[in-house]
Amino acid sequence: MNQIHFVTERSSKSTLESKEVVMKKMNISDDYLLRAHRNAVTLKLDRNFICILEKEIKRRNLLLYR
Repeated sequence: MNQIHFVTERSSKSTLESKEVVMKKMNISDDYLLRAHRNAVTLKLDRNFICILEKEIKRRNLLLYR
């Protein structure tokens, strides 16, 4: 099982970068990633989190339907 450690930083840029590193280390399926994005948008979660998901979706060359 993968262990995930979140790094808390004062700088939002550093925090965003550390969350992106965590996202890259997670081996989640394309389907789960797309579902997570859809749910994050529906629930109006933090915009930075949604951006991280969108970057990963783009990196994987997946289509994002809105």
